[in-house]
Amino acid sequence: MELSDWFKGFEKGIARLSPEQREAFFSECGNNCVKSDVSTPLLCECSKQSILYVLRSLWKDKTFRVTICESILRENQHCVMQIEAKDHGNT
Repeated sequence: MELSDWFKGFEKGIARLSPEQREAFFSECGNNCVKSDVSTPLLCECSKQSILYVLRSLWKDKTFRVTICESILRENQHCVMQIEAKDHGNT
């Protein structure tokens, strides 16, 4: 089985959940970031890319840069992202 096949099945399962069930599921996922089982700050890239995806979907005429300033997995108290936006064509 390819990893991409697993993700497709995972996505289909998530799609079947009600909004309340998805919230509970991902809340637990987020809570696990602070537990010892998840220790690599590399996973914070997932949050960064999710933010970029949503911003680009909402504002197609802008360019965004997201910087991870703090994260729980980097032994900070909070997750903090800096978001910068520019209109296309502006420097």
